[in-house]
Amino acid sequence: MSSRKRAGWGCSLAGSLGLLGGLTLVRPAHADLPARPLIEAARRDVGLSRIFDVGVERWLVRVPNEQAARAAGLVPVSPSWAVARGTAESMLELERRATDFQVRWSPGLRPLLDQAGETVRAVEVHDDLGLSGQGVIVGVIDTGADLTHSALRRADGTTRVAWLLSFDLGPQGLHPELEEAYGCVEDDSCGILNAADIDEILAGGLPGPRDRVGHGTHVTSTAAGSAGIYGGMAPESEVVIVQSGSSTGSLRDPDILLGARFIYDRAAEETKPAVINISLGSSFGAHDGGSSLEDGLAELAQGPGRLMVVAGGNDGSLYDSGSSDYPAPFGVHSEVTVPVDGQVRVSLLTPESQRDLVQGSMYLWIGLEQDDEMSVRFDTLRGGITSPVGPGQAAGFTSQGLHEQGDTDYELSIFNGQDGDDGSDYVRPG
Repeated sequence: MSSRKRAGWGCSLAGSLGLLGGLTLVRPAHADLPARPLIEAARRDVGLSRIFDVGVERWLVRVPNEQAARAAGLVPVSPSWAVARGTAESMLELERRATDFQVRWSPGLRPLLDQAGETVRAVEVHDDLGLSGQGVIVGVIDTGADLTHSALRRADGTTRVAWLLSFDLGPQGLHPELEEAYGCVEDDSCGILNAADIDEILAGGLPGPRDRVGHGTHVTSTAAGSAGIYGGMAPESEVVIVQSGSSTGSLRDPDILLGARFIYDRAAEETKPAVINISLGSSFGAHDGGSSLEDGLAELAQGPGRLMVVAGGNDGSLYDSGSSDYPAPFGVHSEVTVPVDGQVRVSLLTPESQRDLVQGSMYLWIGLEQDDEMSVRFDTLRGGITSPVGPGQAAGFTSQGLHEQGDTDYELSIFNGQDGDDGSDYVRPG
């Protein structure tokens, strides 16, 4: 033991403020103004009068409380805000009757996906080079797609989805050899449809696979949606959908790899190039390109006519601490380096008002050199536990095992990514 280097890592829920079930900070790129001076100015300015001479519409009104809003015939939406319906002049009258009300105004928000093509120069590629995805397969591995959506249908109403592999369906028996080849039949885990099957579903109004989350539909339409105001980057491509996500939106690595193989196999059958989009990310692991999923995807993408586009990460800056004591924003992923013979302490912040409501999962990935050792201590407000995790081993703790109180319900899993001589084990310390 003495010949090996040692390091320690600790984390604490004490003084908690924002990671496990933290606060979502809303920062819209938007602003509003008091309506009264704008409406009064519109009486003198022709340009402004066009904005406010629109007849009856809805207005946001700051109110002292919900009861006052209801008494004035408004629809309360929060303790300080309500919605009023009327003309600009009626809003002035509302403020005259209730001096503690303030009507606010802002220009309408508009979707900007119609400008994405210009921004990424896709329109230039379409117009100048005549490239619109024709003869190319765009594969999307995600939560599925809304097959009835106009972005995935031709002008005659038929589908642009050439194939669909769904892990949210059981075997359909329409393509038994393929369902056997991809393991669908053995455990009743997936089903396969082609364009003809989907068109039959669409024509007969029969229920088909659903994108219960919506993420896959958005991603697919952005990549390959039919031409129009909100057309995708490759509007004339063939689409192959892999519905890897379950009804909860969870996507598993084996399904993702099977889906990628399915897409490239279909493209090879038609001797067409294929690009696969995987807009997914994870906080787990070393993020060094060496995971099994990354290695498998890299192997599949080898060869001419194959391209793969994978998200760099989906975590982002999600949380605010709610306190000036902690700079914001926070995410859900953190990485630290532990010096030899040293210690590093990492605080996990959760909302101050929800100390007894902490819920979720934490994963700690340890990447060590061959001769290194590390012990981990996890501290809470009510105690803690220290765990040595050997090469290729893992340890797990729950809030109940750590004697947490209230409605707190979380789990901590610690993984040592260093391979051991005897293989990987799962160790639950006593």
